[in-house]
Amino acid sequence: MIKDRVDLYKDMYKLELDTRNTLNTEITLPIAIITVNFGALVYSIGKIELITTIIPLIIVIISIIVLLGSICFSVGCIIKEYYNYEYSLVPNIKLMNDYYNELCKHCNKNNNLDNTKKIDELFQLYLIDAYGIASEKNTSNNDNRASFLHKAKTAVIAGLIASAFAVSFCNYNIISNVHNCFNKISISEGDKNGARTAITKTEKRPITNTTTK
Repeated sequence: MIKDRVDLYKDMYKLELDTRNTLNTEITLPIAIITVNFGALVYSIGKIELITTIIPLIIVIISIIVLLGSICFSVGCIIKEYYNYEYSLVPNIKLMNDYYNELCKHCNKNNNLDNTKKIDELFQLYLIDAYGIASEKNTSNNDNRASFLHKAKTAVIAGLIASAFAVSFCNYNIISNVHNCFNKISISEGDKNGARTAITKTEKRPITNTTTK
């Protein structure tokens, strides 16, 4: 029974350390998106003076405000997620051996019966305490870090949407001009096709001879 508890606590301890490594890896994606959002922010601020239409200008200004707030909030969450966390580790092999030797001395000194079984039970209880204390602190750290990471991801996604609006409407005039050019080309092609159709119909119209009596 005690051996099963040792294995359970050991697995929990390893799981929390694996979660720590996963959190360290997942933080790279929000950082990359923050870099993209910052580039979109700089681009939008540089292009805002070229916007001449009131509605796109309002949309870009609101997007810039949202984008700036997203960057500041997500950076704060990432700092809180990554720094100022101290993980607990179980004692190293030397400390475990020292504790086991002390148990042996203590049991032999008191002339306990069945010393080997008693020592093993006490040592397993020692491992349970070590794994339990470390796992509890590491679980608390991982829960806090996961919460801040979730907030950072939510903020960068909101910023990414805002950056898409900002960049798109910064180029509103260009997009409108291109759209107008395509419309003019389409109209021109339509006029040419209409003229060709009219000429074709005229050429195919039968010529009738009229005589004057």
